[in-house]
Amino acid sequence: HFQPPKPPAPTTRLVNMIYQGYFQSTDGDKQAFVRVDDVDRTIALGQSIIADLAVSEIQARTLTLTNSAARTNLLEFNQSVAVEVPVP
Repeated sequence: HFQPPKPPAPTTRLVNMIYQGYFQSTDGDKQAFVRVDDVDRTIALGQSIIADLAVSEIQARTLTLTNSAARTNLLEFNQSVAVEVPVP
């Protein structure tokens, strides 16, 4: 019998993210609160969240994420966003 070839393994996956605000230290350093799937994280400016996705800008109502290919994702405050990231 003929066996069809197996489909290739996926190279990306979707991750749900929610920007939940930030705090700023007395030195001016900002850290954002981000929920990645069901895990709460505190991420500093320039730090990687998941895979090659890093925080490039922290504002009161928005969080800007950039990957190594210079693709930008904008997270609005308290809104769930599905972001495509490479599979490790």
